[in-house]
Amino acid sequence: MVSMYQLPGFEMFASCRETRRGGGILMYVQKEHVFQREPTFFTSCEALGGAVQVRGARLQLLAVYRPPTSVLAQSKVPVFVRELESAVNSVPRDRDLVIIGDININTLVKQNTDTMLYEDTLSDCGLL
Repeated sequence: MVSMYQLPGFEMFASCRETRRGGGILMYVQKEHVFQREPTFFTSCEALGGAVQVRGARLQLLAVYRPPTSVLAQSKVPVFVRELESAVNSVPRDRDLVIIGDININTLVKQNTDTMLYEDTLSDCGLL
């Protein structure tokens, strides 16, 4: 089914769900850029990561999907945040990091403990 989602001029990288029907995560990188997929170690979300060379700079990409309600989401936010922090801290310091996707944490609710944990952890890792 993944073949249905090809885009001209882009290379697709996929991490499909194996234990459930449907879903997964896709990442598209323009074919002119060399993307090197790297293993991701998340139990609390679906993730896909790697490094891409863009205009002479090496950029780290991490695509994340944390479903709002599912078996994966039953892993509480603190588990996700710990895994995200570990992934961020494993990025070589000479690379910029871009995290994309949907984490399903409502950052508009400032007094929520999940929101504060998530935002404080990103800040501690030097991310905006």
